[in-house]
Amino acid sequence: MERKTLKFKEFSKNEYFEMLYFCRQYKTKKSIVTRSKDEKSDYIKKLKTDVLIIESSAEKADSFFAKYIIKNVSENKPFEVLNIPCGRRQFYDKRKQFFINLYKIRNNLN
Repeated sequence: MERKTLKFKEFSKNEYFEMLYFCRQYKTKKSIVTRSKDEKSDYIKKLKTDVLIIESSAEKADSFFAKYIIKNVSENKPFEVLNIPCGRRQFYDKRKQFFINLYKIRNNLN
């Protein structure tokens, strides 16, 4: 089965995959931050920043659908499994906006 990729004018296919794999690390980073007792280490600060970037990008795309967007991009859960209270196209439009926001934040383009 051929993999479908979204087309973005804002960034390249390679940048899209870089952001997607960055998001796939969300759950691991969040659990490390949650379990960590050493809040001042540079490593934990970096992980917190990464988690915050993903969460704020999703919130900026749509605060109501942020949790669904995060589940989709971080756990590779398809639209059909998430039981989202909107149409497929609307969700993927919000997901696209999430990646645009993420790209801008990660590249300091705000």
